[in-house]
Amino acid sequence: MTSERGVPTVLAASALALKEMGDLSLILVGDPAQLEPAMAAQAGLERARLEPARQIISMDEEPGSAFKAKRDASVSVAARMVKEGKAQAAVSPGNTGASVVSATLTLGRLPGIRRPGIVSQLPQKGGASTAVLDVGAVVDCRPEDLYLFGIMGNLYAQQVMGKPSPRVGLLSIGEEDIKGNEQTLAAFAMLKKAPIQFVGNVEGYDIFNGRVDVVVCDGFVGNVLLKTAEGVFRLLISELKSIYAAGSPLTKAGGLLSKPAFRELALRANADEHGGSSLLGVGGNFIIAHGSANQTALKNAIRLAHRCAADRLVEKMAERIAQQNAEAAE
Repeated sequence: MTSERGVPTVLAASALALKEMGDLSLILVGDPAQLEPAMAAQAGLERARLEPARQIISMDEEPGSAFKAKRDASVSVAARMVKEGKAQAAVSPGNTGASVVSATLTLGRLPGIRRPGIVSQLPQKGGASTAVLDVGAVVDCRPEDLYLFGIMGNLYAQQVMGKPSPRVGLLSIGEEDIKGNEQTLAAFAMLKKAPIQFVGNVEGYDIFNGRVDVVVCDGFVGNVLLKTAEGVFRLLISELKSIYAAGSPLTKAGGLLSKPAFRELALRANADEHGGSSLLGVGGNFIIAHGSANQTALKNAIRLAHRCAADRLVEKMAERIAQQNAEAAE
């Protein structure tokens, strides 16, 4: 209901997802007065049904207060359906803070998790991706939060990204062990003892050069990183178009010949291809999409939710964390 592109875009994305995934069914949560006529007008929603929710949490509302005041908000209703087993995953293209609060307080944290983290994928060379967490849920982390992000990110890369032995790095201001602030230095010592392939400190460019598969950082740094990367990508594409358009006939001809390569580059680096970000550390599958997500991005966010549910990501994460806690207590 809070998608910036409106209900029709969400419904078109839902129809695409249902067409591509034959074992998928969808529950569309929102105001019946708006959704019922829109659903009737959208083809391809035979395996979708409506769940009423007559309130929304808008983008400019304070998440905690809004969650308490609006028990019938669409994001809260969706989270409750996952909690009650009526749905296996939820996707929210709304207020990120409200999504985190609703998911955390409704689904609860996995045992041993103090704060959940949002994991997003950024492109690296060769068409692969690097998982980065946290990208906005926890702006002030403790070292133990970063340690658990490494554990959760490692499993996410295995289950969702298909990387059998992910390389995990800690984002810092230098590769040397002694570089970083108090938070990262303490987290480094903890991650070094973790049962993962920890490669040590990494710098920003390592996210894109293929050195690591998972990068751990606090939510403040991660959110700035994510949005900067997206902005740089848009700038490069825009500037290339301008250069070719204003260039000589030879330049324009080169641009035409290079179109297939640029199209492939745009596809690899396009955030829409990943669609959404998983909130890791809560007791259910919850995917957060951009409020401005387009039809392709929303469809792929639904695909990610489907993948996480099918692979039993939350159950396996709970088992892994419980095992870690037991080993640490010995």
